[in-house]
Amino acid sequence: MKNILTLILSTICFFGFGQTRFELYSYDPCSKEVKAIKFFGLKKEGIALSRQDTSGILLLRDTGVYVLSYVIDDIDSTQLGKKYHIKSVKNFSDTLRLLSIKQCLEPISHPNFVGYCCCDEKCEGKQVDYYQNGFKRIEGNFKKGKPVGELIFYHPNGEISEVHKYNKKSKLVKKSKPKDNLFFKE
Repeated sequence: MKNILTLILSTICFFGFGQTRFELYSYDPCSKEVKAIKFFGLKKEGIALSRQDTSGILLLRDTGVYVLSYVIDDIDSTQLGKKYHIKSVKNFSDTLRLLSIKQCLEPISHPNFVGYCCCDEKCEGKQVDYYQNGFKRIEGNFKKGKPVGELIFYHPNGEISEVHKYNKKSKLVKKSKPKDNLFFKE
């Protein structure tokens, strides 16, 4: 009788008070590594949830739709707002892609370098970065981190959002959007 009572209580605790373990990971296209993201938050019905420790695990008390509200890591902003439909108590995880091209600044150099870094180094040659969905995010040619020629920015749906034209000395000479009917020559 004692064993049956223990089994019943264990079952009630597991199903009645179960929690979903939500873990978030990052994929670094530079190092090809996947690591746990330690600082992130979700929202459900306007209520913010975040981890209480550095384990990288957020415990969800119930099912429903959760929205990714913040991530402390170098992801593209289109990944924020991502919805997770939690339908049952289980372990749940997702992996977000980190940026490989980003604006960078070296405050200890003189003059301060303001340009683009690719995998934490000054961009060199033709470079392309992608959104999580596989569409291009940014592409261009670089010399010592500075854009040369056209630097093309894309919307997450793959359409061009803006083109910046630079001269050979990396000085910005023109910005245009597709509505300007300026399409570039290859």
